[in-house]
Amino acid sequence: MGIYSAPGNIDVDGNVRGQKNSPFFIRSFSLEQWEEVVALWRRAGIQLSRSDTPEKIQKKRERDPQLFLIAETEDGRIIGAVMGSYDGRRGWINHLAVDPNCQSQIWVRA
Repeated sequence: MGIYSAPGNIDVDGNVRGQKNSPFFIRSFSLEQWEEVVALWRRAGIQLSRSDTPEKIQKKRERDPQLFLIAETEDGRIIGAVMGSYDGRRGWINHLAVDPNCQSQIWVRA
């Protein structure tokens, strides 16, 4: 499991919180979360393509494992996901979604 955070936001289990007392963690995506992430993408209005199959996503994860992250609540609900890619020179955000029920909440600030 990858760890992504500003210093001081990692709990004793190695999970990362968005900010102090934030109600979610940032984690690396695992293929076991596939169905929940696809449901999130659909709720957020993302159009899936032929390359968004579990098999192709697994190959993408093998190539760019650090570029597919999820935001997960303490009770395990996935409320956000970002999938990126990098070809050695350019980077892309392929899919970025926040659960529509969470979009108006201010949980993190720059």
